[in-house]
Amino acid sequence: MATLDAFADAKEYRFNKIVLVHSASAAYIELPVDVSLAILGGNNNGKTSLLHVFLLFLLPEVNFKECSSKFGFQSNGNEHSGIDSFNYYFPSPDSYIILEAVNPKHTFCVVLHQSREQLGYGRIAVPKPYADIEHLFWDKRSPVNNGAGAPRFDIGFTDIQKALLDFGGSKQTQRTQLKEQLYNRVQVGRSDTQYCLVPLGNASDSSIAALKTLLQLSAGLLPKGNGLAKAVASVISSSMSSSRDKSEIDFEKIQEERAELRGKQDHIQRLKNNKCTWDALTEQRRQYASLKTQVTKDLCSLYQKALDQQTYHSEVVTENVEQLQDIGNEIEMLREQKKLLADQLKKVEISLGVASEAVSNSQKKVDRALNAIRSNMPVVQSSDHHDIINYLTECKREYEQRLDALRDIDSAQTRLKANIARQNKVHKEIENLDTLLSSDRGLLDELDSQTGSLIYSVNSSFSHVRALDDPSVIDACRHFASSLGQDGKQLTIGGVAIPNVLFTEHSAETIRSEQKMRKQSLVSESVELDLKISKDNKFLQGSEIEQADERKELKKQIDEITAEIASIFGLNENEENLEVSSEKVELETQRKNDLAAQIMGLNEKISTQKNLHSNTKQKAEISRQANSQLKNSLATLERNCHQLINGAFEHTAVPAPATVKDAEAIDEESKSQDKIISVDLASGRNHCIRLLQELVKTEIVSGIEDAAYTVDLSSANFEQACNRLHTEFHNLDMYEQELSDRIKTHNANTSREISLLEQINGGIGAFTNEINQSFSGVQVSNLESVELRIQKHQGFTTLIDDVSHFRTDMDSLASDSFYERLRNFSDTYLQKGRKKGLLDIESIVTGVEYIYGFKGRQEKTQQSNGTTIMVNTVVLSILLDKLTSGDLKMRMPVIFDEAAAIDENNLPALHDIVQRVGLTLLAATPHFQMHISKTLGEWCYLFDQKVTDTEQVGAKCTTIYHSNGEYLRRIEGDSQPQKSSEDPLMAESETE
Repeated sequence: MATLDAFADAKEYRFNKIVLVHSASAAYIELPVDVSLAILGGNNNGKTSLLHVFLLFLLPEVNFKECSSKFGFQSNGNEHSGIDSFNYYFPSPDSYIILEAVNPKHTFCVVLHQSREQLGYGRIAVPKPYADIEHLFWDKRSPVNNGAGAPRFDIGFTDIQKALLDFGGSKQTQRTQLKEQLYNRVQVGRSDTQYCLVPLGNASDSSIAALKTLLQLSAGLLPKGNGLAKAVASVISSSMSSSRDKSEIDFEKIQEERAELRGKQDHIQRLKNNKCTWDALTEQRRQYASLKTQVTKDLCSLYQKALDQQTYHSEVVTENVEQLQDIGNEIEMLREQKKLLADQLKKVEISLGVASEAVSNSQKKVDRALNAIRSNMPVVQSSDHHDIINYLTECKREYEQRLDALRDIDSAQTRLKANIARQNKVHKEIENLDTLLSSDRGLLDELDSQTGSLIYSVNSSFSHVRALDDPSVIDACRHFASSLGQDGKQLTIGGVAIPNVLFTEHSAETIRSEQKMRKQSLVSESVELDLKISKDNKFLQGSEIEQADERKELKKQIDEITAEIASIFGLNENEENLEVSSEKVELETQRKNDLAAQIMGLNEKISTQKNLHSNTKQKAEISRQANSQLKNSLATLERNCHQLINGAFEHTAVPAPATVKDAEAIDEESKSQDKIISVDLASGRNHCIRLLQELVKTEIVSGIEDAAYTVDLSSANFEQACNRLHTEFHNLDMYEQELSDRIKTHNANTSREISLLEQINGGIGAFTNEINQSFSGVQVSNLESVELRIQKHQGFTTLIDDVSHFRTDMDSLASDSFYERLRNFSDTYLQKGRKKGLLDIESIVTGVEYIYGFKGRQEKTQQSNGTTIMVNTVVLSILLDKLTSGDLKMRMPVIFDEAAAIDENNLPALHDIVQRVGLTLLAATPHFQMHISKTLGEWCYLFDQKVTDTEQVGAKCTTIYHSNGEYLRRIEGDSQPQKSSEDPLMAESETE
C-alpha cells in the first residue's frame, strides 16, 4: 500500500445495506451501510447489537455453538451465550437477516435464516439487488402500521427459499465451502467466487483468524486496551504464514533428539561399566559347554544299555499277555454255558409253577363236589349225583322266590311315595273347587258379557278366579279387553287375528256345572288312593336294615348252591385234570434238579480258571514293573541327552528306585549321571544365570527384563538374552562413533531452529516499519507525525539474547539449563494441538503504543478520544489492506458506540479519515446532536416506528424502519427513550 489515495482506483467490494426481518429488536429494519450515518436511539435499545450482524455474514460459521470463541458477542464486559445469541437474532422460523453487497461481478444479496441444526442458521446467496426480493419479506404497499407496511406471514420459508432459488440463488451450507465462497476474489469463469464479500490475499486459517480480529475491532467487540495489540498480532501471524518467512519452530523435535542422544550416552556408559561382567559370563559359558559335551556322550551309551534290557522284558510281558487272553476266553465260554443253563432253569421253574397251580385248582373243585355230596346225602337219602343236583336246584329256586319278594318291597316304597304325592294334589284341587262353588260370583261375572267372553277366550283359567270387588281390577280388565275383538269365530287383537285362538262365549252356569262334575271325579280318585296307600304301609312295616341283610344272605346262599351244582357236574373231569397235573409236577421237579447240578459244576470250573488267571496276571505284573522301571530310566536318559544337546537348562528329577534285579544296574548308572547333571552342570548353569541376570538388571537391553527375576530360566530365554547382550557389547565402538556424529548434527539443527527466532523478531520490526511508512502520508488532527511501536514480551527478548551464545561446533550436548529455557519458551509461545509448533504471535505482542510528533517533540502523551480513534482507524485500514489484495477496494462500516464522546472539532477530521481509507462510519448516539448530523450528513431515528396493527414475533421484534422513510407518520407518545431491556444482547454501555 504505497498511499491511501491509491484506494480510489481499486476494484470495489462494498456493503450496501442490512435488512432485519423479525430479528433482534426489529419487526422490519432496512439500514444503509454504504454511507456514513448517525444512528439515533435510546440506550439499551440494541443499536450496537443490531450492527454486530456483520460477523454472521463475514465469518464462515453455520451455528452459534461455542459462540464466545466464534463471534465474541458481548456487552458491558459480559459475553453472550450461543442460545441467547440464537434466540436474539433468529427467534422464529420467520426471522431473516439480509445483506446487500457489491463486488466487481454484480450486486447480490445473502439471506440468513434458521436451519434444522441445533442453534444453526443457513444462508442463501441470490444474484439480485434487495429491491428485487423485498416483496418476499415486507409488503410496503400495505396501509397498516401507520403506513409502514406489513410482514408477509402468508409466505413461509419453503416458498421463500423456492423463490430465491428460482432467481438463480444457491444454498451455502458447508463451512469448508464457505471459506472459498466468502474470501476468494471474483474470478472470471469461477462461479464459486461470484458471492465474494472479503477478498483475502490468502484464505488460510491464519488469514481468517486475523480478519475475525479486525472485524471484532471494527465492531468494538475486542476487550478495551489490548484490542489493537491482538489485531496487530493476528495480521503479523497471517502475514508470516502466507509469506516465505517461517513462523514454525520445531523445538519439540529438538527436545526429543536431545533426550534420545542423552539416552544413547547413558547406554554406552552402562556398556563400559559392565564389560568385565560380560567377559566373565563368556568364559563361564565356555566351561559349561565342555562339561555338557562329556556328560551327553556318557548318557547316550547308558541309554543303549537300557534299551536292550527293555526289549527283553517287553517280550516277557507280551507272552504273559497272550496267556491271560486265552484264560479270559475260556472263562467267557464257561460263563456263556452257565447263562444258557440258567435260562433253561428259569423256564422249567415257570412251567413247574403253572403245573402246581393247576393241581391246587383241580383239588379245590374235587373237594367242593365231594363235600356237597356228603352233606346232602342224608337229606336226599340217595348217593346218586342227579338226585342231589335236583334237590339243590329246588332249594335254589325257593331262595330266588324269597329274594324276588324282598325286591317287591323296594317297588312298594316307590309306589307309596307316588300315591301320597298324588293324594296331596287331589286334596288341594278339591279345596279350590269348594271355594269357587261356595261363592255366588267369579271375576268374569263382575264384567259385562262381551268383556268377560273376550278375556275367557284368551285364557279359560280366568273362570276359576273368584270375584275381588276391586274397581281398579275391573278397570284394568276392561282396558285390556278394549284391544281385543272378534272376527267371526277368530279372536283378534288390534284388528289382527290371533293364530289358533277362537272366540268362546262365557256362561257362568255352564262353568259351575263343569266344576261340580270335576269335584265328583276327584273324590272318587281320592278314595282309591287311600286304599292303595293302606296296603303299601302294611307291607312295609319291617325296617330297611333287616330287609337289606336278608336279601344279602339269600343271594350268598344262592351263589353257594350254584357253585356246588357246578362242581358235582364237573367232578369226573376235575379228577382227571388233577391226575394229569400231578404227573407234570413230578416231571418238572426232576428237570429242575438236573439243571441245578449242571450249573454247580460250571461254577467250579469258572473258579479254577479265575485262580489260574490271577496267578498269570501276577507273573505278568512282575515283568511289567521291570519294564516300566527301564522305561522310566530310558525316558530320563533320553530327556537329559536331548536337553544337553539342544539346551542344558531344563533339569529332570531322579527316577524312582528299581523294583526288579535286571533294572537295578541301569538305574544305578542313571543316578550317577543324574548327579553330575544336578550338581556339576547345575552349578555351572546357576553361575551363568547369575552373571546374566546381573547384566540384565543394568537395563543395557530392553525387552528381556523378565530374565532378571525368573527363578528357572529356560535355555531359549537364556540364549536370547545372551545374543541380545552380545550384539550390544560387540558394537560398542561403533555406537560411540555414531553418537559423536549425531551430536554434531543435532547441534547444527538446533542452531538453525534458534535462528528462526531472530528472523521472526526481524519480521515484527519490518511490519512495524511498513505501518509507520503508511502513516507518513496521513495528517491526523494537529499532529506532525504518528509512529507505532509494538511492545514484545520480555521473555521473548531475553531468549533471543541467550541463544546468540549457542555454539554450533560443539562435540557434546549443551547444558541442561539451556534446554530448560527452550522448553519454557515452547510452553509459553508455541501453539499446541492442530497448529503445533506455530509461533503464537499474540503471546509475544503484549501491546501497541503511539509516539506522537507535536511542535518538534516526540512524546507518548495520551491524546483526545477523537485523535485516538482517528489513529486507530488508520491502523485498522492498513491492517485490513494487508489482508486483502492490494489492487482491490474494500468498503465496509466501522462502528463507533457513543459518538457524542468524540470532541466536536475532531469529528470532521475523523469522518474525513474514514472516507479516505475507504470505510464508512456508523456512529451510534442516544440523542440528536447538530455537529454529528452536520458532519455525517445523514442520520436516522431507528426506534421511533413500532408495530401497531399486525402480529409481532416475540416481545422484542417491534421496530419498523425504512431507509427511504420520509412518508412514515410518527407515532404519538412513542418518541421517549425506551426502558432498559432484559435481553442481555440489547444491553450497551452508556459511556466508555
